[in-house]
Amino acid sequence: MKPLLTVVTKPGGDAGLLESLLPRFAAHPDAVDVEVLICGIGEEKALPRDGTADVALIRLPQDDLAAWPPRNC
Repeated sequence: MKPLLTVVTKPGGDAGLLESLLPRFAAHPDAVDVEVLICGIGEEKALPRDGTADVALIRLPQDDLAAWPPRNC
């Protein structure tokens, strides 16, 4: 099974970052495939915790990080 990096963000939560970052990342010889999940507002913090995503893009100070970092990391 080929490695996969799953990134989650809420709609507009990446502020356009992924559009320029992902092609550059993919061009690297050792790059793994990246799956981007767009979730509902507030869900992006829970998905890495439950194992659905590897990375969550969140924005501060708007997002409450009281429950961050995920347990058992």
